[in-house]
Parts: sequence; C-alpha cells; structure tokens
Amino acid sequence: MRPMIIGLIALALAAPAQAQEPPKARAVLGGYNAGFKDCARALERFVVFVHEDDDAYGFLSTWSTTKPNDEMMTAITSETFTDGHGVATFAAVRTASGTCDLTLTQTITLPALPCDKAREDAFKDWKPYTELSGLQVYEDPTDSNTTATMIPLAKSGCVIVKHILALGVAN
Repeated sequence: MRPMIIGLIALALAAPAQAQEPPKARAVLGGYNAGFKDCARALERFVVFVHEDDDAYGFLSTWSTTKPNDEMMTAITSETFTDGHGVATFAAVRTASGTCDLTLTQTITLPALPCDKAREDAFKDWKPYTELSGLQVYEDPTDSNTTATMIPLAKSGCVIVKHILALGVAN
C-alpha cells in the first residue's frame, strides 16, 4: 500500500510541474518567461498551426510589462514559402471566466497563383459571406468565425487574408 501512496503523491507533484513546462514556440516563449502563463499554450497552438517549423519564421512578440498574465500578448510572424510569403498576427488574452480569446490574421502573398485558382482549389467549399470594399469575403464552412478574402496581385498573383476568431479556448 505504501508504494501506491508514494506513487500517487509523486504523480500529483509531477502534474503541476508538467503543466508549467515552457512553450516550445519561440514567438510565445518570451511572453511566457515574462509571466504570460494562462493562455500561452492556447497561443502556441495558433502559432504552430501556421508555422510547422519553429525555426522557419521570424517574429516580434509584445506583452504587458506590468501585468503580463492579466493582459493581452501579441506576436507578428513572417515566413517565406516556396511559392510566396506569409505574415501573421496573433493575439491572446485570458477572459474573466479563465479561458482564452484569440485572434489570428494571416496574409499570404502568392505571386504565381491567380485568385480564381486559389478560390477553385483551397477555398472551393467556402461560402460568400459579405463584401469588403469591393472584395468578396468567404466564410469557412466548418467555422463561422473564420473568414478569408482574396486580393488580385497584378495579373497572375493573389494576396489571401485569412482571419480567425476563437473564443473561450482552454489553455
């Protein structure tokens, strides 16, 4: 019986230590080290969603210097891909209920992919949502808080702006 009790105590002590393990995403780590803890994991999931390789992007992160865990943290990232370039902005804040609200805006420049082709391929299931200064905004069929618009770039390219709002996300 004694080994079982010792094992349960060890497990109970290890769980909080594991929960406090720092995030691996470089764009989140500085804020975490400064005290932005309660939404660091949620923010990291957004960063990893956009950037599969943590060494492939540049970033600039900002957070409250006086109340880092109580106020918003943001990051802007930039990555070059084989077919274009992407810039993303991320923001996360802990809510009064203890969950996290996050937003992501990703802009991708694809100089050799016309918007019509992007619409037919990657956005074929997306539905027209509204118009924004003459540009059609499309809604993700799986999430009404995710939208995208496509801006023609010269004659053969496209700029895609995708926006995601996630409310009440667990850390």
